[in-house]
Amino acid sequence: MREKVFATSFFYYGTDDRTRNTITAKVVTRDEVDGDCLIRAVKSTEQRYPYLKLKTGRNINRIWLEENDRPFVAVKGKGTRGPVLGSEESNYHLIAFGWDENNIYLYAFHGLLDGMGVSRVLKTLVYYYVQERYGVTIDSKGIYTLDDETDPDEYKDFFPVKRIKGGKPLMRVPRFFGALKVRKAMKKIGKDSSWDPHVYHIHIPRKSLTDAMGRVDGSPSPYIGILMARAIESVHGKTRRPVTIGIPINFRPAVKGMKSVKCSVYTLHVIYDERVKRLPIDKQCTAVRGRVFLQSDPDSVYSELNFQRKLLNLHNCIPFRVLKRLGARIIMRINMGDETFGVSYTGQSNFGGAEKYIERVDALVDLCSEEIMLEVCVVGDIYSITFMQAFKDSVYVDAFMDQLRGENIEAEIVTTEPLDTPMVSI
Repeated sequence: MREKVFATSFFYYGTDDRTRNTITAKVVTRDEVDGDCLIRAVKSTEQRYPYLKLKTGRNINRIWLEENDRPFVAVKGKGTRGPVLGSEESNYHLIAFGWDENNIYLYAFHGLLDGMGVSRVLKTLVYYYVQERYGVTIDSKGIYTLDDETDPDEYKDFFPVKRIKGGKPLMRVPRFFGALKVRKAMKKIGKDSSWDPHVYHIHIPRKSLTDAMGRVDGSPSPYIGILMARAIESVHGKTRRPVTIGIPINFRPAVKGMKSVKCSVYTLHVIYDERVKRLPIDKQCTAVRGRVFLQSDPDSVYSELNFQRKLLNLHNCIPFRVLKRLGARIIMRINMGDETFGVSYTGQSNFGGAEKYIERVDALVDLCSEEIMLEVCVVGDIYSITFMQAFKDSVYVDAFMDQLRGENIEAEIVTTEPLDTPMVSI
């Protein structure tokens, strides 16, 4: 069986050593991880998601997916880097698992899974691990297990291959407006912007951030996005190019594909312009949330998917795989990179009865076209923000922490380290 690569073509053809297009989910457990229990949990997870057992095939013209009969791998001691996906290290799978000390890792190629898909698989993994590790039976409500009947919609790609007919979009995704790029802006203030990806792990008590959002009628992505935009402005003042927030949107609801684990996201843009900046913070939240709502309306989503489909059809016409790779990288930089930073909120990860065995969940993504990316997760009583940037200097994270403190939000940088995500061999 061969599966054509279409909706996520840019990920498959645009991946290289720097642009890896990967996601790492890190679960910090209360107790040291038992490797044997995790390996057994991985086997159960593999049985639940047989449709993720795929590998890439290629010839001179194109890349495709085909079935992979080898088992999923679980490796010890490789941290957030993990095995090379798509290579012999991962049994040629585009998904793998790992552990060390108190950490469980799920490594995935973004062309296979998006954040929602990773979250679903992760919940299944943790569900089986906790039962193996502690000999308990826990409630499986909201978790996909072997007791469920597999729905074909789970592995269906709902991206439209033909034009979707709909009404007039409420608001098209702004693009090609020349957003401020922080690495260029850093040079103007004498900061080192050389490529050296780092990540800062920020923890916020759930009540502290929830109370702050309640005071301004905010929600996580718009509120964190506004604070980050204000942080950048505090560093550079008024700039000729606009500070622009990139927010990934899940288009499953619009295409009625909520069960699919396939990558089903694109990025909408919110320009932090003068009309927004002059408003008080609560009205800023309302304005940004309104722009997100308008771009998330089904007709607006259809319009964007039709635009993306045109780009994909254009890319599909390029001959030879090597030229397709070049085309994908150019399109990704132009189409997906017109933002100053990105902020993604994966929602509350409800691990059910397994939650009491978990400290927190961190999400790390490869910096594709983004120079700064904030991933926001919440498990139990902690909001975890992974603040990822393409350079080492802390000027922006320091400014962001100042904004949090200015909103009376209790926040702490618990660790900082080089950002090291899985390599991919495609």
